[in-house]
Amino acid sequence: METIKRMPVCRILTKQQRKWLNNNCCPICGLPKDEWKRRTDWTCCSTNCTEKYSEEVIFIWQYWKLKVFERDNYSCVKCGEKPTEKTYEGKIIPNTSKLIGDHIIPISIGGEEYNLDNVQTLCEKCNKVKTKEDFKKIALYRKQHKSQTKLNTKEVRNSSQP
Repeated sequence: METIKRMPVCRILTKQQRKWLNNNCCPICGLPKDEWKRRTDWTCCSTNCTEKYSEEVIFIWQYWKLKVFERDNYSCVKCGEKPTEKTYEGKIIPNTSKLIGDHIIPISIGGEEYNLDNVQTLCEKCNKVKTKEDFKKIALYRKQHKSQTKLNTKEVRNSSQP
């Protein structure tokens, strides 16, 4: 089965910031990890640097998901539900926390992760139904792939015998 490489974030950093990051330093201030007062498995040396760093990072999935929500007019493509919320100023705005960016063809069976044509907006209820259907498709795909692999292995064994 082919492994699909995922890209969780896209860093928009200067050359100097990339150099610091590659040399085990804080990408914002350049402080070496051995001088940090916090865990060194984190990206930045402090909460202040982390805040600055997060301003310079684009989370690709969130970006794609918002593009899909905008395209689908913040509405579920299956049932048409358009969840909204009221701001403290009294404005009615889309409630994106009630929407899901769903891959039409699941990534695990070959769907493209960052293709807008393979992502749709679903409400929570429709997403549960779709996920159940996807599990069946994924199981069938894996079963077929497994049996295909067994056939290929048998063919190789049979062809190698005199």
